Amino acid sequence: MKQFILIIFMLILPATLFGQAISMEEFIDQVKLTHPLMKREPLSPEIEKINKNKQLTAQDWFANSEISYLASKPIQTSPFSPSRIDRASLNADFRRSFWSTGGKLALGWSSIRLDQDLQNIIIPSPDGQSTIPVGVSKLYENSVSISYSQPLWRNIGGKLDRLDYDLSDYEIEIAELQSLENQEKFLLGLTYKFLDWVLLEEERRIASERLELAREQLAHSKDLREANLVDQVDVLRSEDAVRSARQNLVLIESQVDAARAELAVLAQNEEINSMQPDYDIYRLVELPEQEIAFYNLRAKSRLVRTLEEQVKQLEELQLGFKESGDPSLDFGIGVGLKGGDEEFASSLELLKPDFSVSLTFSQQLGARASKADADRTRIQIEQVEYQKMELLLNLESSLRNLSIQINDLEEVLALNQQEIESAIQRTEEEVRLYNQGRGELTFVIQSRDNIRNAQLLYARNAANYHKLLLQYRELTDRLLEYDI
Repeated sequence: MKQFILIIFMLILPATLFGQAISMEEFIDQVKLTHPLMKREPLSPEIEKINKNKQLTAQDWFANSEISYLASKPIQTSPFSPSRIDRASLNADFRRSFWSTGGKLALGWSSIRLDQDLQNIIIPSPDGQSTIPVGVSKLYENSVSISYSQPLWRNIGGKLDRLDYDLSDYEIEIAELQSLENQEKFLLGLTYKFLDWVLLEEERRIASERLELAREQLAHSKDLREANLVDQVDVLRSEDAVRSARQNLVLIESQVDAARAELAVLAQNEEINSMQPDYDIYRLVELPEQEIAFYNLRAKSRLVRTLEEQVKQLEELQLGFKESGDPSLDFGIGVGLKGGDEEFASSLELLKPDFSVSLTFSQQLGARASKADADRTRIQIEQVEYQKMELLLNLESSLRNLSIQINDLEEVLALNQQEIESAIQRTEEEVRLYNQGRGELTFVIQSRDNIRNAQLLYARNAANYHKLLLQYRELTDRLLEYDI
């Protein structure tokens, strides 16, 4: 019994006794800081945020300008028609949409220079000829204007104008959820590798103990042989046991070095090559009740939330399609000031007002495109809802599967401990019989191998147990918040 307690103590002995230690949490923290994937994934939502800001372009001021010149000799259809026209103009306007109302504002300025040849009217009279001018030959005209158009039906409140911008919020949220999901899946693979390293270190420790016992047995067999208490074959068997144990230890040490080197590269930390893992592989963890765990999973799962965000996005898009098929009723108002004179300076006196008001109605008869888009989106919503139901079934089945495996493995681990204790007791009895000359060395070696095999089975089952725990944490989206 004392030997069993000693072995169990050695199994859970902290790794810090064998060298500088690194915990799984410390290893994961290093990977988070250095691995390209952990830096790449958070960029996805940042890209979506930039795409969202791009939509704000629709609210910018847009400036337009036009310079034109016309030289013409028109066909004269009346005495009042000019024989030559030179017309130069400069037009500029600034326009902007307002998402808060759906309205559109326009500011305009126009400057025109007109130079034309007009034939004056000549009227004969007793005193000679009278000349009547029909108009000015040169004219400058300047004007400013402001107009505003406000939707009263379709796009009232600017819903359609900012639809793409509002939909971008869902893209950002989905990208953030997917980014976290990808990071967690990547970290799950790393924790598996870390556990493999922990298991290999345990196997090396067990193999080292077995080699030490084989060497002690060889020395004891040689002493007994010198005293003519055993045959030479017992010494040969002891030497075979030492060679076998040594060969097994060298193989495991090679695997340990390879696993440690891989983790050092992934964490970009060469110091890991000289470290030991600090992880209690034999620690048991109490899981919450399955119903409580599934309730929390249903409410917080990133995969479920991703589908919920997709449904919300499609519902808002569907409303937009429906509204795009509504009639258009726009109220418009405009005011302006203008001035004109033969002198440019005088034409800048804008004293003549203009005023306009309008009510414009339009309706697409049938609106088949908007109806088809709305119907397609409705079916897509239904499709995602079924996808969510399927996902919840898969999550629940996986959760229950893992819970059962974890609970059953706890019973197996308890049986493994009993098996180790039984193997130790059998070995003690075989050694006692051998020392009394009533047993064979073969049985002693076999019994000690049975202890080693029982310890290895215990360690491997414990590693599988903790892998299931990590998989459970990843399934419930708690691996990134770990206290592993």
